[in-house]
Amino acid sequence: MPTSGEPTPSGPCPPPARLSPALGSMIKGGLLLAFAGLCLAGCGQTQVAPAHRDLVLRLATATSTRDAGVLDRAATDIDALARARELSDQEAKAFRAIIDAARADDWDQAQELAYRLRDGQEPTEEDRARVAKRTLREIKKVSSNRGAPR
Repeated sequence: MPTSGEPTPSGPCPPPARLSPALGSMIKGGLLLAFAGLCLAGCGQTQVAPAHRDLVLRLATATSTRDAGVLDRAATDIDALARARELSDQEAKAFRAIIDAARADDWDQAQELAYRLRDGQEPTEEDRARVAKRTLREIKKVSSNRGAPR
């Protein structure tokens, strides 16, 4: 048997030990479960209550136009809702991060936060039901006289 450092038939190091298929599956399953738990705990965006989603749009507008007046009016409404305990802690924190970035004159960061919050909203069952009931109006066909003699 070769001593440490001497080449073996498979190279300078012995071949790695193989895991049993059952142990390998258990490890893979555990890693997948851990990853899923991390995503549920910290991945994704704060979900804003449907009644407050207009605030997300107002903040996105304020940051994209860099309009301090629009930002201030949204901040006043957010502060009032927070004092009345109508916002969740997560909603208030997400809104405050956008406002604080804009007031620190970091409009790009504020816009990124606002857009990420806006784009991360998941539809509620009410949203899905409303969309399912929506009907499209009939499209009128317009006749074209192209190519017809005058």
